[in-house]
Amino acid sequence: MRVERLLEPRTLALLLLAFAVLVSAGIVYVLVERPPPSLGVYFYYPGTGAQTVSEMLVVAFLYAIGIAGLLMIYEAPKYRYRRQQMGAILTIGLLSVVISALLLILMYSLK
Repeated sequence: MRVERLLEPRTLALLLLAFAVLVSAGIVYVLVERPPPSLGVYFYYPGTGAQTVSEMLVVAFLYAIGIAGLLMIYEAPKYRYRRQQMGAILTIGLLSVVISALLLILMYSLK
């Protein structure tokens, strides 16, 4: 019963998406190199050239927010007969993608 639920296309797609987010955020580096959780009081310490565990978590969170925003933009046309709801979903999705992209660009440009 539980295996059947895991093999449903939607659940499998969400698991693969979560795996892709973690890999792109640097989970392999964290598992292999075992960096410190953080450098002092900083989650993200610019200029060290190394990635901390907390930085990987922040990047994974920002990737997840960006992907959630893209999914909201993709799903918004379902509500085309409810214009106000569609507008709200589109606005929130677009804002989350823009905020995620700007914060990721800021993090990578400070490195």
